[in-house]
Amino acid sequence: MQFDGTLTIDDNRKESSLDGTLLATQGAADPFGDATSTIENHGFGNNQSVRVTGNKGQLGNVNVIFMTSIQKLVVTEAAAAAPTPPARK
Repeated sequence: MQFDGTLTIDDNRKESSLDGTLLATQGAADPFGDATSTIENHGFGNNQSVRVTGNKGQLGNVNVIFMTSIQKLVVTEAAAAAPTPPARK
């Protein structure tokens, strides 16, 4: 699955999230730290728009996205300028 959103990195806790959902590496000894290291090693930073590929899951009682890849999210000018459709009544 693909998830688009804004990346947040907490360097003090070595955690990263996508729109508030923690990112993790499945099977890693430190799933949150491993995901954050991967993200930083690929040059991504705080408040960047990204596309994460992975699957939703849980670590303990925490909802996470088990990340398998990450890439920069490119918003085309046409998409950014597209009018919002009217709300349904």
